[in-house]
Amino acid sequence: MNQTRIGSYIARKRREKNLTQEQLAERLGLSNKTVSKWENGKCMPDYSVIEALCQALSITLSELMDGEDAAEDSVRIYDDAQILDLLRRTQELEKQKGILYGLILIVLGIACNALSASTGGSKVQDFISGLLMGLSIAEMLASGTVSFSDMYFFFDGMMPAIRESGIKCNLSRGLTVFDDSDYESLAAYKDNLRLLNEWNGEMGGRLIGDLCIHGEYTSTPKVVEAVAAHAKDAGARIHIHLSETQTEHEECKQRHGLTPAAYMEAHGIFDSPTTAAHCVWLEDEDFDILKKHNVSVACCPASNLKLASGYANIPKMLEKGINIALGTDGAASNNNLNIFQDIYLFGVVYKGFYHDSTLLTPAQVLHTATRAGALSQGRTDCGKLAVGYKADLCVIDTDTPQFTPMTDAACNVVYAAQGADVRLTMVDGEVLYRDGEFKTIDIEKVKAETQKRTDAILRRL
Repeated sequence: MNQTRIGSYIARKRREKNLTQEQLAERLGLSNKTVSKWENGKCMPDYSVIEALCQALSITLSELMDGEDAAEDSVRIYDDAQILDLLRRTQELEKQKGILYGLILIVLGIACNALSASTGGSKVQDFISGLLMGLSIAEMLASGTVSFSDMYFFFDGMMPAIRESGIKCNLSRGLTVFDDSDYESLAAYKDNLRLLNEWNGEMGGRLIGDLCIHGEYTSTPKVVEAVAAHAKDAGARIHIHLSETQTEHEECKQRHGLTPAAYMEAHGIFDSPTTAAHCVWLEDEDFDILKKHNVSVACCPASNLKLASGYANIPKMLEKGINIALGTDGAASNNNLNIFQDIYLFGVVYKGFYHDSTLLTPAQVLHTATRAGALSQGRTDCGKLAVGYKADLCVIDTDTPQFTPMTDAACNVVYAAQGADVRLTMVDGEVLYRDGEFKTIDIEKVKAETQKRTDAILRRL
């Protein structure tokens, strides 16, 4: 969808009807400022007024989305119901998550659009994505994170930053599809194929390529089944979002007669090792499904609180013996990548919600942030300090007021430690961060270049 073209088309059809912005707005029960924003390409009409808008302008929904009148001999690929459902699902997602792919990706998109005409498109995307990835990795290393899992874009730009930093990661290309496209025709398939064939296992196994489905509501059964088959053939892990919001959960039941967990099971996703993010709205049978297939849950307390998604049923997960790993989620959903914030929240929030002060011992909390996270990534040789295991660790300064007196180290770490207390972060025995200094990242250069690019983008707006 070209928002600017759609806006110009709305303006032209309004004038053909001899309507002012005020008159059109009155027919739709809106303000004239809203119509003005449409026509200036600043926003899209909400799905709730789309049909009324098309009637007022005597156009079809397909014509509105194309931003031009349909040719007499044109063949319609989608019907109006399909298009309206696409808009509804996309806009509801934006409302639920604040921003569909996060603030970083929106800034990235603005940058790419603003700069591609004069500087070569894909190279700019790669450069900026590399900068943003470098900043993210630096933030994670400075707060003790040694490995992360993510579904993202622009691999060619990200890969040098990941490789040079020395951090571990499980990476997959985010997949969303709303139409009847074949899996093999999607950019996500091509990117993930390249990820698995070219980069999987790089850096002595530090980089692992996964496959990904963003969620049930941003995919189709045909594509879900294709991803499941691809994962089995490639021996790859899968990363998905599952039952993050009540709306997502209930609409899946309406569409398929199944919960998201049962739906993913029915289409073969859980036949491969899977990490399911959030899992806030699971029902009784869902816990059994996850346990049956050894699905790991990535719990993201800060994100779930910020977006008002709800509280995951941690007591039930513990009862079933489900592997619970700890995550921060993305920048728009959490505003920082400081894992210690989520360690603290995980340790206290569910006690309050479930009215059980004995829920989650400090040892259990630390397990989610260490060994459980490693297992969710398929890394069996790290996540704990033991002979024969990878030397992945962080060192915390305990010569601080909140650590004095030191009576229970685990208790102090969970309830009092801050990311700023980290003095050293080591991955595979290599020191990547020590006392404020990044050993593999030129942080001042990355910060300066990012600020420079941001200022240039803002000047264009």
